[in-house]
Amino acid sequence: MVMRMNKTEFINSLEKELSYSREQCLIINEILEHHFFFNQKEKDKIMGELIQRLQIESKEASNVYDRAITILKDEMKYRLRHPFGK
Repeated sequence: MVMRMNKTEFINSLEKELSYSREQCLIINEILEHHFFFNQKEKDKIMGELIQRLQIESKEASNVYDRAITILKDEMKYRLRHPFGK
């Protein structure tokens, strides 16, 4: 997913951030892995899948999306600042 952060670490981060079960976080990860770009068009598709597969409302899907993208963006920023770090 991201250079330093592997799938397990990302899923663990989602569990902490969202207080969701591991199974729900695995579904979120799976949905995000199926989308390459994170623009508005893709956001709508991702949110639609989150609503359908997790049986949540639109507002909650938006929250899940925003938190997951924040985790990914923070990791990318870290990698840009520390390209040779762990």
